[in-house]
Amino acid sequence: MIDDPVWLRGDTEVRWLAGALWLRSGDTALLVDAPSGVERRLPELALTALVLTSGRIEAIGGLLPLLAHLEAGGRTAALPVHVALGEERAHAVAEVWQRHWPQGFPVELDARRAVAFEEPPFLLTTVELSGGERVRDTIVGTQVHGLRIRTPDATVAYAPACRPGTTVERLLRGAALAVVTASRVPADTSPAQAQRLADAAPEGWVVCDGHLLGAPRSLN
Repeated sequence: MIDDPVWLRGDTEVRWLAGALWLRSGDTALLVDAPSGVERRLPELALTALVLTSGRIEAIGGLLPLLAHLEAGGRTAALPVHVALGEERAHAVAEVWQRHWPQGFPVELDARRAVAFEEPPFLLTTVELSGGERVRDTIVGTQVHGLRIRTPDATVAYAPACRPGTTVERLLRGAALAVVTASRVPADTSPAQAQRLADAAPEGWVVCDGHLLGAPRSLN
């Protein structure tokens, strides 16, 4: 397993932070997902925005500690947070933040069903996917957002753990870097399927349980 790999293309930098995708373009940074402990790996660069691909624990489990970390670092500007339409768990965490830290920076939740939106210099396109998560002893379906993130230098595609199919293949097609998350949940993308999907891009990272599997082609 490989932690915190770095991918560079022009003025674009991408890092995998053991469950989160961090992108920089120039002096602007974007974070995708907030797993537990992400605040301890976050590079020292102010975040422009946060994008949550789902309400699963691996996507939002570290959201409150992340907000507290940014507050302790002196952040005062509002933090835009893009969430899936209808996803209530991120809203609940944001409400806890505003209630218990009323003097803290505001969290601006955006739950519009936008196919594309901008956080300059990033242009993000969302694709609705379906995935599963364990609730006690059962697997329940959940909405997941795949992302294509374009910078002036490159396009990065991210397919979080979801059911494989042609929609995922289209999401990844043409990207300079494909990041695919495998899942041990039945019916979601297996590690072998994730590897095949990532191989369709010039450079690919395959992730399972928050960590990269093997040596990514971009690091060979």
